[in-house]
This record gives sequence, structure tokens and C-alpha cells, in this order.
Amino acid sequence: MKLFSRTQPPENLAITTLPGPVSLLSWSDETRELLERWTSESASLPDPTLDYFGEGEYAYTLTYDAAGIDPTLRCGLLAMAEALYHLAPGSGLTLFDKLTDERITGAALRRLFAFLRALMVELTGDPLVAIYAPLGAAGRAEQGSFPLHADLYPPVFLLNVFDRVAKDGSGASVFLSMETALQIFDSTATFPPDVRDRFRHCVITPANADRYEEFYDLLHGPHPWTAEVERAMKAQRLKVRFSSGQGYLVHDRLWLHGRESPRGGVPKDRLHRFIFDTEQTRQLRIGAAQQARN
Repeated sequence: MKLFSRTQPPENLAITTLPGPVSLLSWSDETRELLERWTSESASLPDPTLDYFGEGEYAYTLTYDAAGIDPTLRCGLLAMAEALYHLAPGSGLTLFDKLTDERITGAALRRLFAFLRALMVELTGDPLVAIYAPLGAAGRAEQGSFPLHADLYPPVFLLNVFDRVAKDGSGASVFLSMETALQIFDSTATFPPDVRDRFRHCVITPANADRYEEFYDLLHGPHPWTAEVERAMKAQRLKVRFSSGQGYLVHDRLWLHGRESPRGGVPKDRLHRFIFDTEQTRQLRIGAAQQARN
């Protein structure tokens, strides 16, 4: 199944400031037809349930029982789950346009991601292969800002689709490649070598539990290097103002991401956050876990 097709960038997604290419995609015609049907037929489904798994502070996901829908629709969604699992996103920044509209609603996308999570677990037998993560707190200082960070869930690809956004252009998303971040750390005299090693360990080493809190503290905790590092990252970050129905896909170990403060607060249904492993990244995680046990 071909999930996505290339599309022409609207003005707000015409990014030219990165050294490498930026992909801009939307649903393929095949996927759009499936999701329009899903929007109609999933409206009567109950809300997804919260499921706890594995270890770590953030080991929970929204999910469904993978049975109980029309068999032909289920077959199409299973093909979609398989396509995600065999996706090869690469190391760049992928932006999306028109993932929701009047025929594919945000509510349907919420049910879709919960169902895709269940199907990917069914395909692999691995409860860590995909997570539809409920949104947590709005960010630091109660303004809704969220400094550059990485989520560091066990799966590595982060797909965010925006639902409700500020209409005044505030609340832009921000990105910084991990390569640039590491260069900043190496040039910051107050950033100790052992802390650089801990940072790299969080990023490079696959794990079966999230490491978000440790990673966030290294970047933004009350340390001698924090102010200098934050200033340097802010000077080099990319800023994108997404509209409703737009979004992005990044490798969470290769990109830091965050949010400027939106005026008027941050609603709970601001976006849909789906985190998943491909076959390749899942095998790396499993291999690292086996090696650790040995």
C-alpha cells in the first residue's frame, strides 16, 4: 500500500533553510479513500481505552481491541499498519499537508491512530512497536511553550498531526537536528564530557523504556551550561507554523523538537501524536535489549 504522495507546499511549509531536502507529503489517493470511509464508519466506535505496558513513567497508550469492525475496512487498515511498519522515512524532516479536512476529521484520526497501534502490535507481537500517546502537560512556565527536547519513547519515529492551532500564527513548532545540538555541546565549555556521554547514550542506545526525564534535565535543568546551550540552540533552530491538518514526521533520536508559546493557551486536542518503529528500528531495539541481557 502506498501511504503518501508528494504534494506542492503551501506557503507556510515552503522550507528552504535546511541544508538537506525537506519532504512534503499528503495521503495518497488510495489512503484518502480508505480514511474517508473510516471517518464515516468509525463514528459509532467508543473512545479508545488507555493501556499500560512495559516500564517507564510514560508507558501508556490509547488503543482499541483490534477486532470488531467491518472485515473489509479492517483489511485496509491492516495494510496501512503494514505500510507504516515497512516505511523508510530516512533521517530528514518530513512535513505533511491536508491529513485532515472536511472528509477526514480529527476525531477519526484519533480513532485511527489508536486502531493502528493495536494492529501493529498484532502484526509484530511487540507492545512497544507503536504508541498513541495521550498529551501531557502543556509545557514550561504555563504559557504553553515547550523547549527543544526528544520524547525518547522506545519506538523512534514521531508523527505529529495538528488539530487545533492558534489562528494568530503563534505557537510555532521548532526543530533542531541532533547533529547540530551535539556540535553546540562540544563547543560549550561548561558542558562536561561526562554529561556529553550521558546525552549521547540517551540518543544512540535503543531501550525498552522511555528516558525523557533524564534527557530533558540534561538540556534544560538548573545546570551551569543550560543558559548558554539554550541560547545557541534557539539561534540555530528551524521554526514552522503549522495549520490544522498539517504535521511532521521525524526520527526522534535525530531531531529535537518543541513549541513556542501560543497566545490563548494550548487546548488538549491540539495534536495527535503517534510514535512507531519500522521493521529496521524495531530490530535494532530488540538486538540492543538482547545484548544487554547477555
